[in-house]
Amino acid sequence: MAGFGAAHGFSEAGLKTVMFEKRPFHGGHTASHAFSEGFVFDEGPHISFTKNERLKRLFAESVDGRFETLKTQVNNYWRGHWIPHPAQTNLHG
Repeated sequence: MAGFGAAHGFSEAGLKTVMFEKRPFHGGHTASHAFSEGFVFDEGPHISFTKNERLKRLFAESVDGRFETLKTQVNNYWRGHWIPHPAQTNLHG
């Protein structure tokens, strides 16, 4: 998702963007795999923590408005400290 976000930003700035994927499909951990039997498996969770309304609309448009909004309580405890969620963006310092 980070690559798509960067490419979108570059495109809006008028820059030509080329993305490369390691796998034969796009999306990395946000990829979904559909099977002919009617099953769809998500490779990883499709979660956004954004409070930005423009991004919320952009994400909603990309899934035809089919999404859920859930109230969550997530705790991250690391080396004696409570880390705000998402932890991967709050570990610095």
